[in-house]
Amino acid sequence: MSANKILLIILLVASIFRFWGLTKSPPALNWDEVSIGINAYSVLTTARDEWGKFLPLAFKAYGEYKLPGMIYASIPGIALFGLNEIGVRLTPALIGILAVYTLYLLGKELASIRLGLIASALLSISPWHVHLSRASFEAGLALLFIELSLLFYCRIKKDPRALIKTGLFAVLSLYTYNSARIFLPLLFIWLFWRSRRLKLALVSCLLFLPLIITFVNPSAKVRWNTLDTLNNEGFLMAVGESRRYTPLPDPLPRLIHNKYTHLVYKLGLDYLQTFSSELLLFKGSAQTQRSVQGMGLLYLFEFPLLVIGLLSLKDKKYSTLAALLIPWILFSPIPSAITVDAPSSLRALNLLPALLLVEGIGFLSLNSWLSSRSRYFKLLLLVFVLWNISLFVYRLLGVYPIKYSSEWQWGYKQMIQEVNKYEGQVDKVYITNDFGEPQAYLLFYGDKKLLRDYQNQKLVDRTTDPLGWVHVLRFSKYEFVDFEGTEVAKAIVRDNPGKKILLVTGFAQLPGEYPRLFEIKAPNYLIMFEGAIIDNP
Repeated sequence: MSANKILLIILLVASIFRFWGLTKSPPALNWDEVSIGINAYSVLTTARDEWGKFLPLAFKAYGEYKLPGMIYASIPGIALFGLNEIGVRLTPALIGILAVYTLYLLGKELASIRLGLIASALLSISPWHVHLSRASFEAGLALLFIELSLLFYCRIKKDPRALIKTGLFAVLSLYTYNSARIFLPLLFIWLFWRSRRLKLALVSCLLFLPLIITFVNPSAKVRWNTLDTLNNEGFLMAVGESRRYTPLPDPLPRLIHNKYTHLVYKLGLDYLQTFSSELLLFKGSAQTQRSVQGMGLLYLFEFPLLVIGLLSLKDKKYSTLAALLIPWILFSPIPSAITVDAPSSLRALNLLPALLLVEGIGFLSLNSWLSSRSRYFKLLLLVFVLWNISLFVYRLLGVYPIKYSSEWQWGYKQMIQEVNKYEGQVDKVYITNDFGEPQAYLLFYGDKKLLRDYQNQKLVDRTTDPLGWVHVLRFSKYEFVDFEGTEVAKAIVRDNPGKKILLVTGFAQLPGEYPRLFEIKAPNYLIMFEGAIIDNP
């Protein structure tokens, strides 16, 4: 079979893995997907974001200032299918397929068509990449830009004009996801310095400028404050506890246990955790939205390929590959390591193509050995591989969307649909804040005229917390409330004499004497929302 036919099959498989049941798993749109969708729709229809800013390069959104790449990339999908699940998720699914094709081109450029085919085949079914391609994660688009940038970097010797495309895709990645702002400049500075292209190394340093701007720009302090390890409360408590239990005289406990010595230890530990078997082979990410739970980010059958591939990089025939892949692998965990929730499958996603290229080398090194094995041994290996893949598909499409439905804010769509039915019959609507950002789901699933009102800052009452995150209190007839027990609901009713109001609370927050208008129960049987209309005399 020709290489082109094999590649077409690989791309078809990649498409099936990314499009099959796309709106069912993950089971609902999370906060970020809804925000990306709202802002893409807003730019499409008004050329302004949800805050009313004209074609911004940083979207304020919830106060975290999203980078623009994924939002602008999502506009075509929303233009085609509207502001809905498929409109939002079409873009990341297509990006995932393009990443598979680009990895083929990169493997072909670095070594051979065979390496490109093997690496792209592995990426087409990768649990890590498939899951993150089925939801609107900015890391997926940044990864595609990184692959393209490195592809054209590999062509610079043959065509110096490829340097322009290298820089173009590098810059696009920097304006898509923050991990690229750390990983890619480090990698290019190393590559150009090692190749004695000192001028290009100096130019690569300019890629750090967006990162510097990120830290000094007050509008972006929210993202840094959220990820700042040194000021994290849990981190500081751990430092204090270690100091108290050190049986040494002052000032030794302070010298040994302070936030800087602990930071070095934590960074080293978090860096190494990116390569842990727990993350890669057995459990996956602790953040349930970021990987299919109950299995690693890689298949078990990938481990021997990875080990053999790493050992094979010592061979002189792979020296060019090793010069790129080793620093690629070593720099990739850094963005994850410097944040508070390490290891992160999102921030470490840049690592995946390098690992798969190494696995491809491992497969090529094993090929002659495998060809001499018995038919029964090969059959056993095939069964093991198919079992791994089948287990992933079962967890992805069967277990995950049910067991972790509430983790994906399942129920917001159904709740807003209920609110849409009754909001014309009431004077005010009070919606619980329990699950975060209800106003975003109201804009996404509610009447699109609400977005126009929302863009008018005078009509929206907001507050900003100490970290800079923005919380919407009320706009139009909607108010967003922290219900705690049933007393808050009773107080709201008392404060609205002569008005007809709709209360939407979380579980066990609606007083028993109020007749339930609706109840939203997630597939994992958790009650997410309860609603009641109170006609106040």
